[in-house]
Amino acid sequence: MYNTLLRNLSVFCTSVLFLFAQDVTLTLDGGNLNYVSSSDIAGFQFSHGGCAAGATGGDAAANGFMVSASSGVVLGFSLTGGTIPEGAGTLVEGVNCETISNLVFSGVGGITLETVLSVDEPASPAVTIVFPAEGSEFTDATSIDVTVSGSDMGDGDHYHAYLDGQMQGMFYTDSFSINVGFGDHVLTVDVADGSHNSYEGSGSSVSFSNTESVATCDDDSACNAGAEGDCTYADDNYDCDGNCTADLDCDGACGGSNGASLQDCYFDGDGDGCFETLDQMTTCSCELEGGASSGGDCAPTSSSVDVLYCSDADIYGFQFNVSGATLIGASGGASEANGLMVSASTASGNVIGFSMTGSSIPGNTCDVLVTLEIEGDGSPCVGDLILSGEGGSSLDASIDDCLTISYSAPVATCDDDSACNTGDEGDCTYAEDDYDCDGNCTAGLDCNDDCGGSAVEDGCGVCGGDGSDDVGCGCFEDGPSGCDNACGSTLVEDACGVCGGDGSDDVGCGCFEDGPSGCDNTCGSTLVDDDCGVCNGGNLDMDNCGVCYGGNADDLGCGCFEDGPSGCDNACGSELVDDACGVCGGDGPSAECWNGDVVCDDSDCSDLPQNYPSWSVNVPDYQYNGSITSVIMIDDVLAGTSADLVAAFMGDECRGIANGLMFPPLGVVQFNLLTYSNEATGEMLTFKFYDSALDETIDLAESLEFISDMTMGNGMNPYEFTPAISEVTTSIGLATGWNWLSINAVSDDMSLTNVLSTIDGSSNYIKSQGAYADYYDGFGWWGTLEGINNAEMYKLVATSPNTIEFTGAPVDVESVNIGLSAGWNWIGYAPQVSMDIGIALSSIDGLATYIKSQGAYADYYDGFGWWGTLASLDPYAGYMLNAAAGGTLTYPSDGLLAIDPNDNTDGASLEKGDDDWMVKASDFEFNGSITIEVKLENGEVAEGDMLAAFVDGECHGVVSAMNTPFGDHLVFPLMVYGNEEGASMTFKYFDSYAGEVNQLVEQILFESDMALGNAIETIVLNSGSATMASVSQFKLSPAYPNPFNPTTTFEYSIDVDGDINITILDMNGRVVEVLYSGFSKVGHKSINWDASYNPSGVYFAKLMSGNKVETQKIVLVK
Repeated sequence: MYNTLLRNLSVFCTSVLFLFAQDVTLTLDGGNLNYVSSSDIAGFQFSHGGCAAGATGGDAAANGFMVSASSGVVLGFSLTGGTIPEGAGTLVEGVNCETISNLVFSGVGGITLETVLSVDEPASPAVTIVFPAEGSEFTDATSIDVTVSGSDMGDGDHYHAYLDGQMQGMFYTDSFSINVGFGDHVLTVDVADGSHNSYEGSGSSVSFSNTESVATCDDDSACNAGAEGDCTYADDNYDCDGNCTADLDCDGACGGSNGASLQDCYFDGDGDGCFETLDQMTTCSCELEGGASSGGDCAPTSSSVDVLYCSDADIYGFQFNVSGATLIGASGGASEANGLMVSASTASGNVIGFSMTGSSIPGNTCDVLVTLEIEGDGSPCVGDLILSGEGGSSLDASIDDCLTISYSAPVATCDDDSACNTGDEGDCTYAEDDYDCDGNCTAGLDCNDDCGGSAVEDGCGVCGGDGSDDVGCGCFEDGPSGCDNACGSTLVEDACGVCGGDGSDDVGCGCFEDGPSGCDNTCGSTLVDDDCGVCNGGNLDMDNCGVCYGGNADDLGCGCFEDGPSGCDNACGSELVDDACGVCGGDGPSAECWNGDVVCDDSDCSDLPQNYPSWSVNVPDYQYNGSITSVIMIDDVLAGTSADLVAAFMGDECRGIANGLMFPPLGVVQFNLLTYSNEATGEMLTFKFYDSALDETIDLAESLEFISDMTMGNGMNPYEFTPAISEVTTSIGLATGWNWLSINAVSDDMSLTNVLSTIDGSSNYIKSQGAYADYYDGFGWWGTLEGINNAEMYKLVATSPNTIEFTGAPVDVESVNIGLSAGWNWIGYAPQVSMDIGIALSSIDGLATYIKSQGAYADYYDGFGWWGTLASLDPYAGYMLNAAAGGTLTYPSDGLLAIDPNDNTDGASLEKGDDDWMVKASDFEFNGSITIEVKLENGEVAEGDMLAAFVDGECHGVVSAMNTPFGDHLVFPLMVYGNEEGASMTFKYFDSYAGEVNQLVEQILFESDMALGNAIETIVLNSGSATMASVSQFKLSPAYPNPFNPTTTFEYSIDVDGDINITILDMNGRVVEVLYSGFSKVGHKSINWDASYNPSGVYFAKLMSGNKVETQKIVLVK
């Protein structure tokens, strides 16, 4: 009925296009749409942006109008011919819009009324610069704080600031900073809308200057404090006048280094002839104190000993133990000269040399490695030596004479057993090809005695010959001859042309001719006796009954040897009798009445009921037909009698009628409906049922595509028709974790609280593509997502298994227009039945490239259509669709069923696989797809083989091999799952024939919404023992957060090892900052940008590697 109303409305909207009058003026006032009209209004229509979906009431309802408000259009019309009288009032209420469009108003008789919407022109936005004031002067400023005042600005409006004509940024507050240089400047600020277009005449400007001050020395300690220019200072140990301010050293130098120092002076204090050490004294020399600095018979308390080294290789570290003396310390030598740290342990006697910066002691030289300080004059010896080369390699060094460390690089020798000089020093030498090391031929001689030569004797024993001495009859023998062309033949043809013949092919009738034969015994005769024994007689002596010389005595007028006339028709051999209707040889009653009775004549039928349908179909008008063997199910009970009817329709045209007919094997009434069409396929049939007991006709819910010669159902398994429904209950089973879903029922209350009322407490989060909400115990749902829309898909997190039960009217599929943007779109599914993917998405053929559900996906191929693991779109499911450009998706209202409605089996579970090859999609927030071709070392992929993806031993996706429509080969369309970006996936292949599982070589990094490969250009994975390799994609993901202040994060993927650059650009393409420039290994990574010192505005992040570039737009808002 709703479709009929729309058609009626379309008629009145388009009946008269060229009768115009200035009749209706509309205004918007606080949710009311008011009107002033000089003519009666018979109908109206206008578009809105979702702000009038609740339009109702007003004078439209008061005058009996039906008001239909959808998400984008409001319709008002009367089925009884009523009008809204001329005058003024409120047309409808609930129009919470700033504007409406596409105004269509109709008067009596379908006349179009000219209609205008009166909208007060808003004041134009403007801005005034409060600071800096005109003519302001600044000194040594690097930036200035700007204060502005805006007026009449709307949502999304903001400021653009320009310095000397160059844009400095976009600002969303009345205070902001800009960078300035020295000189005279002009600052201009204007107002821009949300698309960054400046309002004409909205700006203001001020002039100001920024000067650089002259530097003076302000350091009081400088010699020129307070004077202009840089500060100057006195030399060390002198004042500004050149006077020495430090002590003179022992040589008389001002602040010199040869000054008094702590020294050990020795004196013979006890007169034993041995000098003892006095307390240390600060002195220039011991002699000045009356003592001596050396001499006597007492040995010094310590001495120094050098440890030498000679090495062919660089030394990166060493360790040894000192014995034979008490170690006090170790330092100096080539170790400290080359940046190695030297550590000595007096307790253990160990000395260690190492570098924290990778420094080394150069090789190919001899020098002092380190100097040991030992107590007394002992004889130290080095042992337990460890010497390290580059990369921590061990150098096999030796110790000579206790204190010399030697390392000689090993001399190369030939270690190839196949060489002629194996075991000798120097490079390996090898024998020439075909000879051994002693010059002997090892390859053998050919027939010409050449070593390793290729000459061979031909079949006639000629070395290097080509066999020409044999002409087919043996070496040096005569060739073919004679009439049979045989070797050495002398045969000739006989008189009949037979080679070697003896003339026996002529039997008196000519060569190769048949001899005497036939009933007349002549050459080649084929004559035979007739049935009466006469040679070539032609049965002329036989009568009409086939009797020789019979005279036709066996024919009684009804044929030879047949019975004569008999029966109710007195016909030859007749056995006919009169039937129940008095017809000779008749079949009895054959006229079928409307109620199924069979009588002799139509006049014998009872009268038709009052509402008996006048359906008819003229069969000769149609080229094709097909059958539907069906039953009627009402409230799950079989219905129908022989007096009932089922009819098929294409639009309003009847295409087939069937009475009820008892099917004895099951004891039920069935309707054997033959349907007709002039199209072999494609027409959609609807169906009606006439109930003779109630004398009423009802619409049936099902619709089917006509296909020539189709046979839907049979007597044992009939197709089931059911009444059309006015109310449906959405029943969605939820698994613990993530669930992708959509709703295909509608009610007056589509709030989260109402639609999700049956799962209160067992779910804690839901999100759409642009909003979300959390569930709070004791309160309910709260967030930016407030209600459910039939056009959208939602992702819901369930904390335990449960079922959403929601009852409402079935969605009018034709009214659900899903707007698509380029890129990803979260779409719902509005029809009540499953639909083939190609039919469901037929309104956007070629616009979308990829679609996926929570557990399957498909790609679109030009010239073919959709192919993948996703074959149909199903009620309650949600989908992510990638569109190449913007557009509108509308589902067919009568699409082809992809799943038999009589099939009560459940759909495919999200849990699949065998043993540990099982994945539960609800455990994961994200998914993606990889279309994979597996290359095996041995054999080929076969049907029944499987492929699975694993992360840390856990299955993250599994699929069986599928044939593609683009060539005779099998691929694996694998859906993979994850909860975080960058997880490394490995792959296992199951050989169903061998019953074996094989690890594949490559690894792939998981990314949400990844779509690698397709059925034509697959991702190739290999079996074998090679080292694991990575497969990734080159990608820069959108920044998060965005807009941001002041930091944001970018995630990116690198597909091959190499140099990359990540830069930030302004709107003019100038480089603002280089985030990274250098080498990067393949994989998934992230990087941050801190924009604390950058002005607000639009920027671009750019990832480059070779000739590959990825760019993302970002907005900094301070």
